[in-house]
Amino acid sequence: MKDISRNRYSGIEALRAQHHTALHRADNIEILISCVSTYRKDKNMKKTLALMTALTVCAMMLTGCGDNADSTSKTAAASSQAADESAAEVAKAAEKQHSPSEVLLEQYPVNNGAYDFTQGATENMLARAVLNRGDTSRLAAKIKRALDDPTAQTNICYMGDSITAGTGAAKPSEQYTSLITQWWTENVSDAVTETNAGIGATNSYLAVHRAYRDIPEDTDIIFIEFINDEDSELYQAAADSLVRQCLAMENEPAVIIIEPSCEGGSSPQDTHLKVAQTYDIPMISYHDAIIPEIDAGNFAWSDTSNDNVHPNSAGHAVMAQCVTEMIGHVKDNIADENTSPSPFDASAVPSPTGDRFAGAILGSADTADIVTVTDEG
Repeated sequence: MKDISRNRYSGIEALRAQHHTALHRADNIEILISCVSTYRKDKNMKKTLALMTALTVCAMMLTGCGDNADSTSKTAAASSQAADESAAEVAKAAEKQHSPSEVLLEQYPVNNGAYDFTQGATENMLARAVLNRGDTSRLAAKIKRALDDPTAQTNICYMGDSITAGTGAAKPSEQYTSLITQWWTENVSDAVTETNAGIGATNSYLAVHRAYRDIPEDTDIIFIEFINDEDSELYQAAADSLVRQCLAMENEPAVIIIEPSCEGGSSPQDTHLKVAQTYDIPMISYHDAIIPEIDAGNFAWSDTSNDNVHPNSAGHAVMAQCVTEMIGHVKDNIADENTSPSPFDASAVPSPTGDRFAGAILGSADTADIVTVTDEG
């Protein structure tokens, strides 16, 4: 903006200089005419010499004025060119900025050729899925406690929609929630309980109102999945307040967002990523794992789903694999992980949306402290 302002300022000054030059030249012409008139009236040699001197001076003045105008014009043109070049450089820099998904795709490209999706995710798919690793100290603390004390109970809650409820999987044991819990049992501790709070056709707006009821107070790990959200301020506000509510729970649960995808690649990923980045929590993108491969023709959407949104059993398996790969990495490097997380300080992390749904709960005609019924008919 400074370059553009200078350019505008220089342009105005150039116009002023040109106006001054025109006036100056007019004055000089009047002097020249006056000199010629004097010459015609007086043939005296002295006056003739005076006339020649006057003509020479006038010529020099006109030449000087022309040079100044040209110099001012060139300065204005140079300033204008510099501003244009600066604006072009800013535009090019903006174009070079890549999203986290684009960066990961560049680092972990798609498979070189067709791939059997039923065989699970490739290494690059798993790497792309970690869209935001975030602060894993809460997760590391839960893993360490379970490893140090095999009798310590770990409570996992899955908050989501129909995908979390298991739609698309051939049987309950093949849905992603069951597979994650099974992995924990086999790799961390068998002292684990699961709460599935998935409700079909719901979103984070409803979730933030029912979280107090559906997420047990002693939950250690909370997974959040809502494909029914949209990239909008409303759903960012709902997801934001939901995450803040979870992080503020007394048991200090680890909070992880899971991002599915619809056919064609649509998803509310941008909105959810803003929330994950704000609170520095892990976000696992099943979307980024599979969509680039589908776009490249390595396998088809129909290999991952029987409709346009719900993963089939193979899709649920890959979704779970993306999550457990990240958890497994924390477990395998537990000695290097921070296992002493700090409590969530709401005042230290302002909500970008003003924590719009703070304290939201479900209400009905039976909750007299919330709703006043004036006409039951």
